[in-house]
Amino acid sequence: MPSNWFILHPIQGLESQKAIIKRSETNVANFATTILSGNSVLFTLNNIYELIMGAVLFQISIGYLLIGRFSFAKLIFANENCNGCEICKKNCFVNAIKLHGKTKKMPFWKYNCESCMRCASLCP
Repeated sequence: MPSNWFILHPIQGLESQKAIIKRSETNVANFATTILSGNSVLFTLNNIYELIMGAVLFQISIGYLLIGRFSFAKLIFANENCNGCEICKKNCFVNAIKLHGKTKKMPFWKYNCESCMRCASLCP
């Protein structure tokens, strides 16, 4: 299980995941209704928020794109509780996990890791 990300990104339990999905159901239904009816909404208050935050965080985004993409993936490592079950590797959408080790195979995250944390949420 990648242990170093949990300080910044705690893994959501099943109940938390269900609560997040429940809170978003109304917004998703409204969005789907708008799209499927052929209508469009060009401008909302959320667009203003996104434009402002995008402008504020632009430099951080560029920094991550140029530097972090190749260094953050290397910060993920398996802790001592890893049993080598390979669930993380089998469920990685971008095949960013290789197994290394002579006696006990441990996951190793490659540079193409998207930091989606799916591996950690599925880890037993």
